[in-house]
Amino acid sequence: GPDRANGKREREAEDAGPPPAPAAQQVQTGVGMVLDHPDPTSYGCCRVKEIKEGGPVGKSRMVEVGDMLLSVNGFKCVGVSRDVIKAHVLGPSGSPIDLEFQRGTAAPVMVKIMRSSAPPADPPKPPMDLREPDPEYKRPRLAEGGPDRDRDRPRDEWAGRGQGGDG
Repeated sequence: GPDRANGKREREAEDAGPPPAPAAQQVQTGVGMVLDHPDPTSYGCCRVKEIKEGGPVGKSRMVEVGDMLLSVNGFKCVGVSRDVIKAHVLGPSGSPIDLEFQRGTAAPVMVKIMRSSAPPADPPKPPMDLREPDPEYKRPRLAEGGPDRDRDRPRDEWAGRGQGGDG
């Protein structure tokens, strides 16, 4: 029945503190990936279907689409439905999470990241050479020398320039 999915956590007994806030009040954030249902070759594990650009998983550079998710914070994901896994992956923004992935037959990889809310959907960044010009460049320049053109320097400094210098 539905009770099984949110069965009692073993950890509950140890905590004598106040009960945790209900999940609804906490903003639940993920790690910037979408899982696919297990397929015949994934041994009952969900595979990574999509990795969000700029999300924690994407920034880790350790995960690729098609990787199998083996565990979340030690919770084994083999034969577990996506919805249950999602409940384990989601958590407060900034909280640490350990994700274990396997690519093909390679050794499993532990990816330790922090959850974070999805970055705002920004347009893709331009290539390096189109970066913003120097802030100097943006400062409005006076077209013709106004009264404060050389206010930064004392006048007498100007007066002494170029006299008897280079010979």
